[in-house]
Amino acid sequence: SPFVHRLTRARDNYYENIGSLVLIVLVAFALGRVETLNGLAYVFLGARGGQSCVHLLSVSNVAVSLRAVFYFAQIGIQIYWVVRLLCALP
Repeated sequence: SPFVHRLTRARDNYYENIGSLVLIVLVAFALGRVETLNGLAYVFLGARGGQSCVHLLSVSNVAVSLRAVFYFAQIGIQIYWVVRLLCALP
């Protein structure tokens, strides 16, 4: 069914993108700078959840565009976190 296909794609998308998040969190822990992630963690999770929900609900052009907004919000937050973590290095 189309829904099962979208569900599989949403799951696969999650697994494709989890690696960078895990790496950032591990580096933050290793540097003792977990607080760097706190401010945007819920925004990141909301964008991740929003992307998955939209992926499941529709494949229309509007939905694809909205998924892209959620995706690039996540990428932007991760870039911000990496810069903040790199700036914290001695």
